[in-house]
Amino acid sequence: KSQVIYLTIGILGFDATGNFVTVYDKQKVNELIPDTVFARNVVSTYDKAANKKDSTYWKEARPIPLEADEKKDYVVKDSIRHKEEDPHYRDSLRRIGNKVKVFNLLFFGYTYTTRGYKDVFTINPIIVDFPGNNNMLNYNIVEGMNIAPKITWRHPLDTGKYLQGAMALRYGFSNTHFNVIARLGYVNEDRYWKGRSWEIGVQGGKYVFQYNPDNPIWPIYNTAAALFYHENDLKIYERWDGTAYFKRDFGNGLKFDLKASYQKRLPLDNTTSYSFASQPTDGFTSNLPEHLQSITTWEEHDAVLAHAAVSYQPGYTYTQYPDYKVSNGSRWPVFSLGYDKGIPDILNSKVDFDKWRFGVRDNFSMKLLGVIKYNIAAGGFLNSNYVSIPDLMHLYGNRGIGYAAPYLTSFQFAQYYDFSNKEPIYGEAHIEYHMDGLISNKIPLLRQARWYMLLGTNTFYATQKDYYTEAFIGIDNIGWKFLRFLRVDFVQSWDSRGGTNSGIRFGINASGLLSLSLGTNNMANNDWEW
Repeated sequence: KSQVIYLTIGILGFDATGNFVTVYDKQKVNELIPDTVFARNVVSTYDKAANKKDSTYWKEARPIPLEADEKKDYVVKDSIRHKEEDPHYRDSLRRIGNKVKVFNLLFFGYTYTTRGYKDVFTINPIIVDFPGNNNMLNYNIVEGMNIAPKITWRHPLDTGKYLQGAMALRYGFSNTHFNVIARLGYVNEDRYWKGRSWEIGVQGGKYVFQYNPDNPIWPIYNTAAALFYHENDLKIYERWDGTAYFKRDFGNGLKFDLKASYQKRLPLDNTTSYSFASQPTDGFTSNLPEHLQSITTWEEHDAVLAHAAVSYQPGYTYTQYPDYKVSNGSRWPVFSLGYDKGIPDILNSKVDFDKWRFGVRDNFSMKLLGVIKYNIAAGGFLNSNYVSIPDLMHLYGNRGIGYAAPYLTSFQFAQYYDFSNKEPIYGEAHIEYHMDGLISNKIPLLRQARWYMLLGTNTFYATQKDYYTEAFIGIDNIGWKFLRFLRVDFVQSWDSRGGTNSGIRFGINASGLLSLSLGTNNMANNDWEW
């Protein structure tokens, strides 16, 4: 009939207490339920008028009268709501937020909002960006010192409908190349089904890109490596680009995206060898890695490309609120399939290939035994008549000093382009077993610290002469109080070229209470390369 929950919370020296009372009334027991209620996986519904009752109804229906502080709280919150909705108040907050702060401009970027919040413009930070892949000022030995401002724009049209755009400019002071690229998209989000949307747009211009479209090398890291360690991991090229795209999210676990592109790819060479380090001036390597030279031809050429990708997670259920529906997610894995086609003889296109990739990823809970997280994929080239460097299969490698690349998508010690290939078939697996206290709770000090152990592997295999694997053991949930987001791994690697590496990687545990990420994986979220 009724249920009472008493709650006490202690965070950073502050204590909070509360109680929750639930009264179950007018229940229908052993009564037939129409099949239409659950026909579309709706597991919970709310009456259309549930949040539209007036005070008269609640005086009669509320089994427990409001306490004095509850009545006061309603009055205070209603007054705050009216204040926050006042156009003059909102405009004053907008003007305050639009003030330029040097510290934010250097390290976090800047946002400008027009009157009525009709347009929002943002620009990337000048010096440092977290995680480090979007700052404006960088250095590499191809362009020298370069400045790359990126401006984004958002303009609402109606509820759930808006235009969004982005423009990136770039100038290298050593090679004196100026580039600019922009995109414009229209987004339509379903107001009655949260999570259901579609987007259509175009992109065009000329810009600088990494050979690997997943952008594994952070420009800010490469800047430090080139200036202080005389190393240049960043390998880049220029291209003219014209693209049309369409993306659809059905809100039920099914997503797809389509993209058609014309590209004119332009090789780049090193133009400077300046560094603070004391190594010889010829210590930098070529902008074209040796392994890439051995497996394909790199030249100026045109490319017409088509891309299609679909992902599906079955088992979605939903909650029907009075005005909209929301998904509750699913316990099933996510299945994905991608296909890329290089189309020859159109607009002077030279590329001619068919590339596919199928993947399965999931977090599998074993309750008290912990969680197994995995991302397993297979792919290859059905046709490889002409495969250019950006179209090869590239590993998401990492040569960073200490930091971890994104978990479950990358290889922590793999060289960036040593395992790039155009093989007919390959396999890739990223598996982690998080013990969640299964062992550490039995060890003194670790139990008090609430540090959890994990182990796993990242493995790639194409042929007996082309494979890479690494195993790791680590500790996550490192931190203090509720700020537990650090992770440390010891990694050991082996590969088909007889290479071995071992070392420590520091990263962010995105499954902690404070969810952060040290990087993005464009292959996973279909983000843009620039």
